[in-house]
Amino acid sequence: MGARAPRTWAFASGSGGVGRSTLAVTLAARLVRRGKSACLVDGDWTGPTLGTLLDVSTPRAQWSGGKGLEPIATTLHHELSLVPGPGPTSADPTRRDAARLWTNAARLTQDEVLLDLPGGAHDAALDVWLAADFPLLVAVPERLPLEATARLLGRVFARLARPWLARRLGAARADRVLGDAWTECGGRTGTWMRTTARLAGVSADDLAAHVGGRPVFLVMNRVRRGDDIDVGHALVTAAGHGLGIELRFRAALPWDEDAWIRARRRRARPGADAGDLLGTELDEALTRMDEGVDLPTRGGWRADLSALAELAQESAGQEAPIGGERPWR
Repeated sequence: MGARAPRTWAFASGSGGVGRSTLAVTLAARLVRRGKSACLVDGDWTGPTLGTLLDVSTPRAQWSGGKGLEPIATTLHHELSLVPGPGPTSADPTRRDAARLWTNAARLTQDEVLLDLPGGAHDAALDVWLAADFPLLVAVPERLPLEATARLLGRVFARLARPWLARRLGAARADRVLGDAWTECGGRTGTWMRTTARLAGVSADDLAAHVGGRPVFLVMNRVRRGDDIDVGHALVTAAGHGLGIELRFRAALPWDEDAWIRARRRRARPGADAGDLLGTELDEALTRMDEGVDLPTRGGWRADLSALAELAQESAGQEAPIGGERPWR
């Protein structure tokens, strides 16, 4: 009987600076608290930071990992290891490099493998991201990051739709249809899929069924106010659903600039410390991932997060915010 493959997580975002790497480290720490072994793989060739967060200074020579990946044990916990990334280079890796990285990551022996990828819509990164068991889309509820997230989803749609269209129309016509549809809909991702289907003469439902064959898991990060969740979720899901992409909303994480410090501390007991709202919400998000349950939206989440914040704040002996409207600091 062959070795069991690890469960894989991959982190992507429309742009940099949304807390993707910090989230990867923190989530890996929570998985270790749950009794799992975890390996972080730094696949962000534009600026690897996981080694800095985990005090591992040994770099890798190649982003692809050569013949295999060699995890380095961290001093933080014997079940948490890291495959560091190389320093930023002038040349991006190829899709062949990405395939090699994915093959090597899938051979790791840890229970959980978490791949931190660069922000943006580079083909090599998207290949790895879409292959993971849990492709996590990290977004911040601010205008520019949300616009970048919509552009990333548009690129995902094009990558998934083009082969399906090419088999029916031929490669040249598929490219032309996608381009003409983008021009006709004025670059609005929410209408691109249906415009493409109409110009191609195919069923929009059939095209959406192909594109949405595998879900993408949305994580709204650095939420400062309650209304951020509704606004951010509405904008991202409007783009995703309009493109036929199946988006599942699994976490809304509060702003916490010191999260990485807690991720570095070894704890014997899984679960959050008193007042650690971010850690509590990450544990809730992991439970939702395991159980296949989305975070309630359009106001339904508000009472849940308010109650969670109240319990965390009361445990720390602090006054709780009302209705989730005050910033989480």
